[in-house]
Amino acid sequence: MSGVVTSRDVHAGALGDKEEKDDKKEMTEEEEAELAEARREEEEKRAEKYRKMEEERETMRQGIRDKVSYLYSFHTSMMIFH
Repeated sequence: MSGVVTSRDVHAGALGDKEEKDDKKEMTEEEEAELAEARREEEEKRAEKYRKMEEERETMRQGIRDKVSYLYSFHTSMMIFH
């Protein structure tokens, strides 16, 4: 090697690929099960959070629909009686 650092060397070092191979250990089945359970719980929390957000948005949308409907019916009735 001529001492030239290539982009491949830089990227491999920046991403920690060389060290990761040495430090990487296999997870036991129990650790994998715990990790899967933690991921499932986080996914449930995320889904609940977005369900609540969508529920709040729908409440706001319905309020807007109600106001528009009221204003439209009021405006229409004024046109009829005018």
